[in-house]
Amino acid sequence: MAASTSFSSKELSLATDTTVIALANAAQSLGKMLKEEVGIENVGLYMGDEMPSPNLGTHDSFFVLSTEVNGEMNANTLLIFNQENAQKIYKSLLPANISKQKDMQEAILLEVDNIISAAVVSKFSDILNRNITGHVPYLHEKNLAETRLMIQDQLEQNLDFAFKAYLVSKETKISTLFLCFFSDTFQNTLSKQAEKPETAEMIEHNEGVFGNWLHQLRDLVSKWF
Repeated sequence: MAASTSFSSKELSLATDTTVIALANAAQSLGKMLKEEVGIENVGLYMGDEMPSPNLGTHDSFFVLSTEVNGEMNANTLLIFNQENAQKIYKSLLPANISKQKDMQEAILLEVDNIISAAVVSKFSDILNRNITGHVPYLHEKNLAETRLMIQDQLEQNLDFAFKAYLVSKETKISTLFLCFFSDTFQNTLSKQAEKPETAEMIEHNEGVFGNWLHQLRDLVSKWF
């Protein structure tokens, strides 16, 4: 059951801006790792447990990396690769002589999750002025039904807010699905921070870096909620 049914206009704006900035930071960080431009596609922001189950296609097997975020806000993230995109990651980031070694494959997927999760968490921490950290991620190899169940398990928690987005590299077409689920501490944080001048200053500062993302995605907020 959703912990919250509505945000105020200021809370909604802050949630939107923070999410877009965090995703842009993740795309930029992954781009540096892959040495190519990474875009953001199919973004969705949702109240509580209202996120529909993402379309995972017809793939039989997935790598799901789960990260627990704790501190002054609590959240969980999932980063999902199908087998095809995992193979592209190995080819892009591992030397050919070790790209077929399972331990190295697992290590590079964990490293990608570390990069993306840290980029997202750091922006939520900075903008909302909350001390939060992501724990060591876990790697799960799941079939389609098990992957859907992992997502559903997260949606059945007491959530205030959730979002999803695909990060897609422009040249190699690597695509990964990132999902984030915030517990019922999130709206309380928004209500405390939305009115503070320093919050607006943090958003303005990040607009200088990620302004193009904000301008493109802010207009879609009415479709997300």
